[in-house]
This record gives sequence, structure tokens and C-alpha cells, in this order.
Amino acid sequence: MSEKLDQYERLLGMDYKTAINSLLKKYGLAQDSYVINEKSYDKFLRGEIKHFIKSKKISRSNEGLYCHHICEDKYYNLSNEKAVFLQQLPFSTQAKGALVYCDLIEHAILHVLINPNDNPYSDPSRLIDNIKFWYIDENIPTDNWLQTCYTLSKLSTDEAKKIYTDLNSHN
Repeated sequence: MSEKLDQYERLLGMDYKTAINSLLKKYGLAQDSYVINEKSYDKFLRGEIKHFIKSKKISRSNEGLYCHHICEDKYYNLSNEKAVFLQQLPFSTQAKGALVYCDLIEHAILHVLINPNDNPYSDPSRLIDNIKFWYIDENIPTDNWLQTCYTLSKLSTDEAKKIYTDLNSHN
């Protein structure tokens, strides 16, 4: 087993909060909130403006990293405006302290670790399917940022099959 697969397996063996803390140590804290500022976010929640503005400073896709909302263990789809508006989520769910970075497989692991009793809407299947599509079926993404994501979390086909099976059986 490679060191990378071993790290994924260890992360999968943690509870959600411990896994979050592990990834915060690994990748560091977000430098900005997910949305540009609290004032415009509050206007969005009141229906005074139609969209919230995502901060450009939070993206680390050039490093192959996804941004995960830590509060997804309680709320659903925190990057989706309609879902955020329907739930009327406080700004604290979008603040820089409520974000963690992760690669594709770590992102799938985080969603698998979310207790369905806490958030029945957290569905890791799309992320798990991406693992199969990219690494088992060998469909290398064509978008530059996705190629970077692909490379960062790349596993051999056998390792991908193992983590894919483990994610599905944990789910």
C-alpha cells in the first residue's frame, strides 16, 4: 500500500471533526471567507440582491484542492445559492474559519464521514463516482484545473479500487 493510500485509509478511519482538524493541519486555514463579505451576504439572505459573491481568494484549485464547508455536517450544499437562501444560513457557515481544503478523495471521505442523522442530505456518491471515473475507468479530465485535481490525488488503479470499495462500504 502506498503512503498516499495509507493516508486516505487513516482519514477514513477518523470521525468527521478529527478528519477536519487533520486536513486543516495539512493544508492550512482559508485566507478569506467563501463569500466576499457579510454585509452583501445578509442582503442576499433578505432578498435585496439576487446572488452572493464568492471570494476569489478562497480558491486553491490551481493546487488541485477543493474547498469544503465544515458545516456540511449540519447543513447541505453550502456553495449553492438556492440551498443557502432556503436554509437562511448564518454568515458563520461561510466564514474563513468554516472552510477546509482537501483533494478529491479527501473530499469524498469527508462526505462519507458525515453522520446521516446529522445531515441526511450529504451525499458523497458524486465524489465517489469521480474516483471511479478518473482512476478506475481511466478517464483523465480535460479541464486544466481538474487535471491538477486528478494529479494531486492520483492513485494506481488497484489503489483506487480499494479506496472506492472502502468508501462505498463505509457509506
